[in-house]
Amino acid sequence: MTDVLPDLLLDDDELLVRDEVRRFVAERVSSDLVTRMDRDEVVYPREFVADLGAENLLGLRFPKEYGGRSLSWRAEIAALEEVGILGTSLGCAFSMPSIVGAAILVNPSGPRLDGKCRLGDTWRQPMATSLRPRQRLGLAIRGPR
Repeated sequence: MTDVLPDLLLDDDELLVRDEVRRFVAERVSSDLVTRMDRDEVVYPREFVADLGAENLLGLRFPKEYGGRSLSWRAEIAALEEVGILGTSLGCAFSMPSIVGAAILVNPSGPRLDGKCRLGDTWRQPMATSLRPRQRLGLAIRGPR
């Protein structure tokens, strides 16, 4: 297999996470998941995302104090490349917690959600440490209950 992101661009930590995600994809993802998604038997790959979360493979760039690994963009892209082998839908499912979470973790004064609330510290910890990925994304989009 030819890597899109050549090894020479990655440091040791980035290579390790890339290889960890590569193993995850090969060993933990059902071979028929994409086929079941194509047949609309799986609308959202909850189990896939939950398994990524259980292995601490979501939000790789998040600070460690919020449950991330404090890794670089290169590490995130190298990991996404490995998940992307499974198809665009699963690549999006992998990257969405990082994209949405970054809006909360990086920009505490961020955009107003409903004209009343601002994203900030009170949202960061619950969003980043939620054990259930579905709850994590829901919180990131609409705020705490």
